[in-house]
Amino acid sequence: MRCPGLSLIEAASRLVPSRRRAQWRREWEAETTYAWRRMERSGSASAIGAFRLRVRVLSCWIDALFELKEDWRMAGLMNDLRYAIRGLLRYPAFTAVAVLTLALGIGANTAVFTLVDGILIRPLPFPESEELVSIQHVGRGGQDQLPISEGLYLLYREQASSLDGIAMYAGFAMNLVSGEEPERVSVQGVTPSFFEVLGVSPVLGRAFLPEEELPGAEPVVILSHGLWERSFGEDPEVVGRVLDLNGVNRRVVGVMPRGFGYPSQDMQLWVPYEVDPARAPLAGFGAGGIARLAPGRNLDGVFAELQGLISRLGELHPDSGEPAFLAEVELRARVRPLKEVLVGDMSTTLWILLGTVGFVLLIACANVANLLLVRAETRQRELALRLAMGAGRREIVRFFMGESLLLALAGGGLGIALSSWALGISARFIPTDLPRMAEVGVDLRVLGSTALISVGCAVFFGFVPLLRYGATDLAGQLKDGGGRGASGGRDRHSLRNALVVVQVAMALMLLVG
Repeated sequence: MRCPGLSLIEAASRLVPSRRRAQWRREWEAETTYAWRRMERSGSASAIGAFRLRVRVLSCWIDALFELKEDWRMAGLMNDLRYAIRGLLRYPAFTAVAVLTLALGIGANTAVFTLVDGILIRPLPFPESEELVSIQHVGRGGQDQLPISEGLYLLYREQASSLDGIAMYAGFAMNLVSGEEPERVSVQGVTPSFFEVLGVSPVLGRAFLPEEELPGAEPVVILSHGLWERSFGEDPEVVGRVLDLNGVNRRVVGVMPRGFGYPSQDMQLWVPYEVDPARAPLAGFGAGGIARLAPGRNLDGVFAELQGLISRLGELHPDSGEPAFLAEVELRARVRPLKEVLVGDMSTTLWILLGTVGFVLLIACANVANLLLVRAETRQRELALRLAMGAGRREIVRFFMGESLLLALAGGGLGIALSSWALGISARFIPTDLPRMAEVGVDLRVLGSTALISVGCAVFFGFVPLLRYGATDLAGQLKDGGGRGASGGRDRHSLRNALVVVQVAMALMLLVG
């Protein structure tokens, strides 16, 4: 029977540094083989004995990790990082320029990515928001942009099986009298299904009841969380109070969660949108429409069903002249994802802006790579001495990458601070109608992207000096005393000149764009 545990030793040996690997493996294999032979001579080399020996051999993994730790401590990455820190502190001007250059590039990318993430990438702050759609209409071959009418809302609500719910909304302003002075507030009239379609319930009280959209129902109102805090001091007894809105007494029935609002979080009050089924006009387009897809349905299916209902308007309303008018204007349904409608044409602008600051970051990386090339030229003999003392190509790579990583991390940290400051300042100048601005902010997603950008920058400009100063190139430095002929000088500057050309080319692309 083959000695058990040798495969575990072989696997663990891959953690051991290469200079100690062969000897370490021989020692462990010799000890394990000796223990197995003793068990064979004593007659205890059974399946249980083999299992006990394998368990004992598992300790080789701890020993391998210890060897790895010792290698890192003596000549590994941590030692190179400490050396890199001392080297960077020795040249504060170089370090400050490199870190500031990276901070500007990384900060610009972080700020713009924060906008892109908050506005375009994140889902809407509603449950299963991918199922929410906007219901609109177009006429005259797309020339007329029409929202939804009360008659079409009732038709879709009752007969569109591809929708799991549909709602109407319309915004306006009203005068609220709750204290000594009247206050002008933003109000949204919504059908009772509005909150159900969005999947949001009040944190206090209840939503509107279906009968509260009918004419003659009791006037009621729902407060936003911000208005509840500001005007009512978060009083839990606010439900049931009566407020004067435009001279009409309305009873408070609920308070919505903090930050809720569609299409804007500026809404302060919600009142029922009154719909009279007996008089609901088909062609009175004056409200927005939102809906939730039924399970298993898609946009094409919804469009086909709504268009089929529109084509039957004459049959469904034979006594009305509105179906003929809608047929004349070639009314067509328009169903789009709610997020797409909310973001609007900002999508293209933000993606272009993100690409622009990406070029800025590449220019910054090329600048830092040029600085590192100049710094490497002044340290050729130092690197050659490291080679002469036994350092290999891996150590030289770690040497360059250690400084690059430190510069990138420092630039990334300062870039995050700059981006947060820039977002705070720019919030005063960004148009107030920019969608989803309340959801924009630096969070773990943004920090993760900044960390990836920083590491990518470190690899980019840290690898450039390796292209010019490899171990083979440095080995001749001690022989010729660091001198170079004319051709060597041209070779030395060729990569730096190429980086300058790349920077000018990218800057010209940005200027033209």
